[in-house]
Amino acid sequence: MVAGDFVDLPPNTVHTFINNTEENVIWITGWRPKGFQKFFNDFGISSTQEGAQEKSVSQETIQKVMESCERYGMFVRR
Repeated sequence: MVAGDFVDLPPNTVHTFINNTEENVIWITGWRPKGFQKFFNDFGISSTQEGAQEKSVSQETIQKVMESCERYGMFVRR
């Protein structure tokens, strides 16, 4: 993929995202049907918080997401 590309995934498509470069990535996402924003309200870390990036990938945050992701229609294969 290059700058400006996008991917449209059908519902229930298993997928992941990995940035295998040293470059920063801006990831813009949209969800259908509406309502998935509750996930971000429940687990999101405000970018204005000190250490936001580290907090967003902390073991505590990941564990909380793993324990309750099915409530948001997400399924994680372990």
